[in-house]
Amino acid sequence: MTSQELSIKNLSKPIINQRDFANLDELVELVNQTRNYNIYPLSRDSFHYHFTQIDFGVIKFIKTKIDSPVHLVGDRLKDWREFIVYLNNPSRLIWNNYVPLSSQYLFGFANDCEANFVFPCNLIIGSFRIQETYFQHYLKTLNYLEIDADFLRRDYIFLPTTLQPVQTYLRELFCLVDRFPEFLNQEHFKNLILEDFIPLFIQAIAPQTSAPRPGDYSPLSTSISERSQGLYDGPFRGTDYPKKDVSKHLC
Repeated sequence: MTSQELSIKNLSKPIINQRDFANLDELVELVNQTRNYNIYPLSRDSFHYHFTQIDFGVIKFIKTKIDSPVHLVGDRLKDWREFIVYLNNPSRLIWNNYVPLSSQYLFGFANDCEANFVFPCNLIIGSFRIQETYFQHYLKTLNYLEIDADFLRRDYIFLPTTLQPVQTYLRELFCLVDRFPEFLNQEHFKNLILEDFIPLFIQAIAPQTSAPRPGDYSPLSTSISERSQGLYDGPFRGTDYPKKDVSKHLC
């Protein structure tokens, strides 16, 4: 099956959802429609969360703007593969399963472990979700068989040179939502998502010959790790609320 046949058969009319949340309970209710998730505020400041989703059925693009730091713990999406990137450069790093990751990392795509994120304030992230069967078919179509289960189990990958075009593409896509949303209803544009973005994305995540361990290249990682000490009484668990207001450490 060609990429054009895939696009015609599987891409549905896009549904654009944009919502603002000033109430954490409302956000948890929305997220738990598709997975079991807990979200904990890490600041006493007012909560604000902006959500934009472009839903093509088998493919979803999501942009999230988080104004105050939060800790998210819960299940991964079933039957989907999700990839997350920075879309801005906040002053603090994201933590993924206790590992600090810079904007040169793609992360969140291992489906066999718990989701566990600490997001700093003033953060914008983008995520690309694709149905697992569709993703695997596309890997075979493009002959990227080295992106296998062992590779995807890593949950993060350092992409210092190839990730930026993906981030740029996502920024431009969400810019269209704000300025020219009617473009998303054009069949030609929907096909371009498969013909342009997915090959670009898969090429970007092709296995690299070497990669530093997260934190080895960024002094901010050490700084945040040191500043995080003492914020909690005892080991940090997903069910814990902060014993202190940690916003000054994550903003």
